[in-house]
Amino acid sequence: AFAGFLAAAAFLLPLALFLVRQDFGRLGSPFEIYRADEFLDDARHVDSLSAFLAGYVERMPTLSLHGGHFPPGHAVFLVAVGRAFGFGTLPAGIAVLACFAIGILVCWSAIRERCPGRAGRQAALLLLACPSMLDFACTSMDAVFLLFAALALRAGLRAFETGASVRRAIGAGVLIGLRLPGWR
Repeated sequence: AFAGFLAAAAFLLPLALFLVRQDFGRLGSPFEIYRADEFLDDARHVDSLSAFLAGYVERMPTLSLHGGHFPPGHAVFLVAVGRAFGFGTLPAGIAVLACFAIGILVCWSAIRERCPGRAGRQAALLLLACPSMLDFACTSMDAVFLLFAALALRAGLRAFETGASVRRAIGAGVLIGLRLPGWR
């Protein structure tokens, strides 16, 4: 029951904060404030994902400000969202907000294993009391980064548990490896 409540709160609280300032149809619009600076602009120009990834280093000087300075993970995510739901700002905004909500659930899962019961639930709710987390959940690709960082954190913590298996250690290494070069 708490997981459902937490997921709803993680989705609705940032959305409510956004709706105080703008209409729902403008969700994701911060990805176009500086059109040539954002990953969404890069994603809209990707014809072949394999070619984009294969030539990413050579292509970096021609990408947006963010795309030219970060690994391709954010653009790849937005390409996937765009191909599934369209390259508008609204699908991108909803997808980023959903990643934030899932990231909060993953954080709670990691916290719950170390602080079971009430303390773990309180800690997870405190994440939603951080103003910058709520604000960036609808306006920044940092919300996507949160999801992958939380997955890597949870896997890393589980790999260091007493009696942890080699499989957990390998899984943690893979997730940390994906998180580091692919997302930031």
